[in-house]
Amino acid sequence: MSHGGMDMAAAPMAGMVVHFGHDETIMFDFWKTSSPWGIVLSCVILAALSVIKESVRVLRTAYAKSTERSRNAFSRVVDAVLHAVTMFISYTLMVIFMNLNVWLSITIVIAEVLCHAISSYLSQMGRFDCFEK
Repeated sequence: MSHGGMDMAAAPMAGMVVHFGHDETIMFDFWKTSSPWGIVLSCVILAALSVIKESVRVLRTAYAKSTERSRNAFSRVVDAVLHAVTMFISYTLMVIFMNLNVWLSITIVIAEVLCHAISSYLSQMGRFDCFEK
């Protein structure tokens, strides 16, 4: 089958297979791992991204609660920016998960679950009350 002058049957296709390797290109050409330590460092970065995402989510919730009575244009812009940051990080983590590297995927899931559990626990302990209605 021809597509734009290229024979797609002859084009090499990247296999979409779940794998345990450490030779990865993560999102961009400059983020490549070629050793086990590279994948470990990438997992640490992904865990940090999960912490940042959950922190921005908690901050957004707390900010919305603090400006509940006076919703002016500035507070709506701040809310929109915080939402955009959360969405950007979420979709970035989703695309990285779709690399189908087991180590990266497990790191993302565990970090997301732990971050959410910790923030929920802290809210129940009264450390911050942004989850109360």
